[in-house]
Amino acid sequence: MSAVLSLINHRNISTIIHLKLYSPGTIYMLHSGNQEDKDDLNDLREFMGLAYPEVSLVARKVNMYSCEELKKTLDAILSEESKLTLDLSNGNPVAAMILHHLSNDKNLNVFVYSERDDRAAILHKGKCSNVDMKRVDLEISDFIKSGGGDVLASSTKTFMSEEIEKLLMWQIQNHDKWMRTNKTFKTKNIIRGSGSGFQENMVGLELKGLTNGEKKGVLEFIYFLHESRIAKMKKTGRDVYTLDFRQSHYKQLLMVHGNWLEALTFHAMKHLNRMDDLESGVTFYWDEKLRKVANEIDVMAVYKGKLVAVSCKDTSKYNVKELNELEVAANRLGGENSIKILVSTFWPDKNLVMARAREMGIHIIRYDGNLEKFVKAMQDIFDKAE
Repeated sequence: MSAVLSLINHRNISTIIHLKLYSPGTIYMLHSGNQEDKDDLNDLREFMGLAYPEVSLVARKVNMYSCEELKKTLDAILSEESKLTLDLSNGNPVAAMILHHLSNDKNLNVFVYSERDDRAAILHKGKCSNVDMKRVDLEISDFIKSGGGDVLASSTKTFMSEEIEKLLMWQIQNHDKWMRTNKTFKTKNIIRGSGSGFQENMVGLELKGLTNGEKKGVLEFIYFLHESRIAKMKKTGRDVYTLDFRQSHYKQLLMVHGNWLEALTFHAMKHLNRMDDLESGVTFYWDEKLRKVANEIDVMAVYKGKLVAVSCKDTSKYNVKELNELEVAANRLGGENSIKILVSTFWPDKNLVMARAREMGIHIIRYDGNLEKFVKAMQDIFDKAE
């Protein structure tokens, strides 16, 4: 069985690519022994144990700047492995150059992968041959797990349900009416969703104090929920109603502001039919040490080997802080070549936000009720990423 020698790196996407392409039996991972390398190695061990338990991971400590030590380490590995490939896509650049030079003397293939272009090649004694990347399908979990994290939950299954698709269609077709009602839910204190007397899937609504127009909009919406069998509506008093949602996940669509925009964005990206993987409401942790600290990205996808991270804001009151959060999450999971998108129902209040977004490579697109224009804006982003 074949083996691969790699250099430790915080992001091990090239290792995953190599595993999917060639199914090696052993991975030899060279590291310097410093704490950062040890932490990255522990994350990789955890990932390999979960995703590829059949593959052996062998760590070798080496001086990354010593030609002699790297040569001895390579010779020792070659004494055990007859079919060895060097993966020099990542890691210490000096060690990579030394190993590439040694590969010519040892008659070894060198595998290199570019995340930015999602392309790979095999180098052998000055000759280069491209690798067919169509055989590789990266998934969102690959990006998260390669850094030692894990996916805790997602809302994809909920958003794919027939009932939610029907609700989304109503919101699209009645955009102006929905936005007025949505504003009522956000700005008026009418929702009662906890405390004694309420079961897990139930929400109470008190419409006292609303204008006739506001009340009409809310009633039309909750009647639709009732008729669509998303929630059973019951009038319990004057201007007082309860909604008993068929599933607890459906309740979140009312209780969590902006969830509808997340569902809309998910279905718009699904409609493009260009994503290698697509998930919504992805809750995850960075690594085992931070397991208790949950993070969430509204919509995530993989497009031509690049991670796509989308933040949805049903407001105009987002600022540079939200941009920084999106950039940090996207870059940590997908690297600097990740595609970062912020979807909003309004342009930001401050012009500084648009300028800063351009500097950070974050695309801001607005959904104003024109679905065709929204999908086209999304399409343009991915066209430019090719």
